[in-house]
Amino acid sequence: MDLRQIQYFVALYEERSITRAAKRLHVVQPAVSMQIRKIEMDCGFDLFERTAQGVNPNALAQQLYPLCQKVLGDLNAARNFLREAKGRVAGSLSVGVPPSTAHSCLADVIADFAEQYPDVRLSVREGYSAQLFEWLADGVLEVAIVIASEGERRVQLSPLLTEELVVVMAKATAAGRTGLAGADLAGLRLVLPSGENFTRLLIENELGRESLALQPAVELDSLSAVLNLMHRPGWATILPRSVASGRRFPAELQWLRLERPSISRTLAVATQQAGEMSLAAKLFVGQLEVALKLATGSVSAHQPT
Repeated sequence: MDLRQIQYFVALYEERSITRAAKRLHVVQPAVSMQIRKIEMDCGFDLFERTAQGVNPNALAQQLYPLCQKVLGDLNAARNFLREAKGRVAGSLSVGVPPSTAHSCLADVIADFAEQYPDVRLSVREGYSAQLFEWLADGVLEVAIVIASEGERRVQLSPLLTEELVVVMAKATAAGRTGLAGADLAGLRLVLPSGENFTRLLIENELGRESLALQPAVELDSLSAVLNLMHRPGWATILPRSVASGRRFPAELQWLRLERPSISRTLAVATQQAGEMSLAAKLFVGQLEVALKLATGSVSAHQPT
């Protein structure tokens, strides 16, 4: 197997679809089929079962997969070593973040990082976790901050931060309250992300455990629009604590702790399965982690991290 065949094999193994593997590799579908068939002809046995629903790796492919992952990981490590051998942090870094992180502390992190490491060409994309997973798998991103998802096979996840979700509304709507029970959400005009959003699914699952059904007045995926809408009396939303505690959180709004049930989400650092973060990526993620922990009260400004 050569390097290209290894890359094609890993893509098909993780995608379980020639169409998706070709899209990820930016090639036509016959190119994927040809390379996989060549591997199978060279070794003398099949690696995948072809079905109408896609392709399924067999037992031999499952044993080969971690070996191929290691090869690609070692290659990335060698590239990073050569890039950083000059003793300075340089090169290109592409990062993906969710809207909540972009709103809460991203600007400060970017400014500090750019000042400390001027030789790094930084590119940051904003998107929800599903988009970030796609961009990462396609090689558009080196690293992404996502909501941890156990069902995502295409990437490697490392927990970064667990934060509570809080209820946000105008101070007049809060009327002096500091907490709100899940059952009381029914009396408010609730704004939530659309149904495919990971945070929305988390909220629905946790409220469902308390036999509470969500009936949002509006589904809205624009965080800035959601916050603007919250200035109106009677409206409420559920957001991560990092948004509600950030410097850009409007002074006219208030966040309340959600009770019965309390809900938390875990952010994770996502990288490609076979990849190792560059030094620049590790430094950026480290600074972002500190900023998020400060925003959520996980650490104080004077507490070592």
